[in-house]
Parts: sequence; C-alpha cells; structure tokens
Amino acid sequence: MPILANTPKADPKISKMQGLDFHVNREYTGKRMPKTMLFWDYWKIHEMNNIELVQGKPEWQPEGTYVDPYSNRGGGGRVFFDEPSGKWRKIWQNAGHFFVTESEDGIRWKPVPFPEIIPEGGKLATHHIFSFPNEGPAVGWLYLDPVAADGYPYKIPVIEKKQRVYDRAKADKKHRWHELTKQFDGPRLHMDDHIMYVSKDGISWEIKTEYDWSLGRIYPEEPHFMFYNHLSGKHSLVCRPGLGDRRVVLTSTEDFKTWSEPRLILQPDLIDGKILEFYAMPTFPYGSNFVGFVWASHFSNSEGPDFQVLHKGPQNPQLVLSPDGEYFVRPVREPFIDFNPPGQIGCNSIRPEGMVVLDDEIRIYSNASMSAHGTPLPDQLKEKSRGMLLHTLRRDGFMYFQTKGFWGQFLTRPFTIFNGEFSMNAEAVTGEIKVEVRSDKNHLIDGYSFDEFIPLKFNDSLKHPLQWQNRRNLSELIGKTIRFNVKFYNARIYSFTGDYHFVDAHDTRRLNDGLPIMDTSRFGS
Repeated sequence: MPILANTPKADPKISKMQGLDFHVNREYTGKRMPKTMLFWDYWKIHEMNNIELVQGKPEWQPEGTYVDPYSNRGGGGRVFFDEPSGKWRKIWQNAGHFFVTESEDGIRWKPVPFPEIIPEGGKLATHHIFSFPNEGPAVGWLYLDPVAADGYPYKIPVIEKKQRVYDRAKADKKHRWHELTKQFDGPRLHMDDHIMYVSKDGISWEIKTEYDWSLGRIYPEEPHFMFYNHLSGKHSLVCRPGLGDRRVVLTSTEDFKTWSEPRLILQPDLIDGKILEFYAMPTFPYGSNFVGFVWASHFSNSEGPDFQVLHKGPQNPQLVLSPDGEYFVRPVREPFIDFNPPGQIGCNSIRPEGMVVLDDEIRIYSNASMSAHGTPLPDQLKEKSRGMLLHTLRRDGFMYFQTKGFWGQFLTRPFTIFNGEFSMNAEAVTGEIKVEVRSDKNHLIDGYSFDEFIPLKFNDSLKHPLQWQNRRNLSELIGKTIRFNVKFYNARIYSFTGDYHFVDAHDTRRLNDGLPIMDTSRFGS
C-alpha cells in the first residue's frame, strides 16, 4: 500500500504545555491523521449544479454577556481553560490595567479575587492583578504561547510610550532612540517601544525589552494580536503597518528576538465598493487552517474628516480564512456577526478577540459597545454601554453548501485516502444527503453508488459515517485516486473528515506505480 514519503511530524513541543491550548483543534496537512475537509471556496470542487457556498452566522447568546462591575466594561481577551483551577478564564485589560474573570461553563462570568496581589500604583478591584508602569502608557493583548520554550506561556506584546521609553533610551546607548534623547529634553510622541511582558502563571509579570517585535521597521498602534502557526512552528503577530494605517501586516518569530520582515497580508480593495478600514485582525488556528476576524471599520463621513485619520463609525467583523497562516482571503465581503438591536450592547460595535473550539460548537468572545467608535452616547446609556458578548457557531460552520432550490449536486476534485473511516458534518433535518464514490476519470466505483449509500435523511449529525450497504467504509479504496459525488436537498453540508490528500497528476502517477506520494504537507488541504 502506498504511504506518504517524508511525512512531517506534529510539533511535539505543544503537548508539553497544559491548559494553554484554549481548545484549538490542530491538524497537520502532511501527517497521517484525520483532517477536516472544509469548503471555504470552490477549489476543492470540479463540478456543481444548483448549489451555493454560504457564510455561516454566529448566534448571539445573551446569557454570555458580561459587564464588569468595576469598569462597566467586559473586555474581550483570550478565553482559555485553566487546568489548575478547572475553570474557564479570561485575562483582559482596561486602560493598561489587567483583570481576571472566570467561568464554570465559559458562558457566565465573574471576577476572580486576588486579595494578596497589590499591583503597582494600587489595587483598583479585587480581580485586578497587574498594571503597566505609570511612567508611560502601554497597551497590549494576551498571547497564550502553547510552546513556551522560554518558560513563559503567558505573553503580552506591548506598545510602550512616553516617559518610560525616554528614560530607557537615555540610559541605553544602543537604544534606537538614544540619539534623540540628546536632541529633546523629554519624550516625543513618535518614540515608542515594542516589547513584551511575560508571565509563568498569568498573575505575576515581568518585562522583556529584548523581545522587540517591531525592530524599528514598523510603528503601529494598537490593537495587535498573536497566534501560533503549528504548520510553520512560528509565533505570528498581526498588527497595523503604521500609526493610523488601518491595514493588516504579519511578522513571525521562533525566539521572540528575531522577527521576519513585516508583510502586508490584507487591505480593503475595489470589490468592497466603499470606504473601509481594517482596525485589527485576531487570528486562530482551526484544524490545518486559520481563521481571522478582521474588524471592518465603517468610518466614511459625508461631513469630511475632522482629524488626520478617519475615526468615527461602527465596527463589526468580516471573516478571513487562510490555508497556512500566511496567505489570507475574505471569502465574502459581508458582516460575519450582525449588530444587536438598537440600545443593546453590540448595536454599533462588535470586535471579536477570543475563540474556543468545543466538540459541537465554536464560541466567539467579543468586546462590544452601544456606541460607534469615536462617537458619544447619551448619559442614560453610558453606565453599562460596553461588555463582552458571546456568539456560538456550529462546529465547522464558517461556510457551508446549500442548494438554490430542490436537489443540488457537487463533485470534488480527486484525492487519495490513507484510512477507510470517513464522516460528514451536515444538517438535513428536513432533507436528505447522498454520497457516491467515483474514480479520478469520473467513473462510478462499484458498490459506492447513491442507491447503496446509507443517507443522512431527516436528521442532523456532526459525524455521519460514510457507509454503503455492502461497504461499511472506504478501506478497499485506500491508496486509490477517488472523488466524492454528493447530491442533496433541504440540507447544509459543512465538512468531511478523514485521512486524505488532494492529489495532482504527479501524485496519481506515483500511486498508480505503487509508490508513495512525495510531499503532502505543502499548500494546505
């Protein structure tokens, strides 16, 4: 039986850390393991009739709304499962002060008291654990490092400003701003440091000035977010290319000291058809792919700009997808999460910051507000106008196939399989889905017809097994080049799961000669 040649292994370093993977399912394109066949575009399809690919819509869960009793905000922040406490936790910031909230179920939240901790400058609330030094403001968002080779699984990439930066530059002859301290007798607005605060437990923090993530090449403003690219083994940071330049760039590192050249990965384009700006893009691994939520900012103004940059208007996310954590696209140019009704938190601003993947659903946590960015609110709405919102989405529910009318059909491009077990994530509560297997030349394979398939009918399943009357799985087709032909009505198809690889002509020629495929790790799946 043909096998994979030069099969890469999963990063063994990740498993050493406990409780910091925030329930992200990581899959590896070149590894022998079940992988999720998601449909985020039409690349995997060679024929389709009367079907369309539709963006999913997360549902707001009102019981998950959290307004902090101290700040009257809920923050966003990276939600993760804390193994030592056995609870969900969120470390979030407000004006440079960090707080901890926790939850038994990841839905209902409450402050976590830390009476023994007295942050610099004084304690603001029982769950206040840390403040950036008050010699100069600083802003940053939590990164949960699943590798933590330096011993610090909690990290906050920070933009530090004003007096603290000036004093540091004046004392250090190697600092990039040292010469400017001879020219100016105080801090200047253009003198920023891009460094990190790190922690072993998420409670006690220390500074790492050598973790310079801009290296003097870009001077962005907040917000900025990090994610771990398990395919490349690198930590990636997404931010803006400059102060007021609301597009998205990416830079990566393995050791937090040496960073790649920042690369522009996303900006509004002509297809948007309007003035649009990208405020930030939190990004998360998902299977062997990556999901981003770009904060689309609708700052156009018929009265004209009143500042150097446009800065007033509503914000909500658009869905951004990537097969490798390097190349990003927006499959549709529509809001991924809809605004809440007027007068409720999230009626003018929803900015996702955290995502958790469970067995049956995806949870998205957002920093939300009644007010649009830079605009006022009436006094009666100010007290509890901001908070954290929870939205849920079906597992693999970012995009799905549906028919345009009654029956529809699609045929996949050729792929090969390395295990006979395959399942389908689909909903057919009022409909039916059938699958047949065809050869690379589009000939029906005996025993795998529509009529012999055990259909998903009038039901809903995250893992409906692909079985036929006399074929309980696909084992006899291991190492062959096959296609799925799917027909359905009144249904939604989200994904297939199995150990597979989409083949090119070179792959097929080797398989036909009983030879292993040379490389299945490149370019996603």
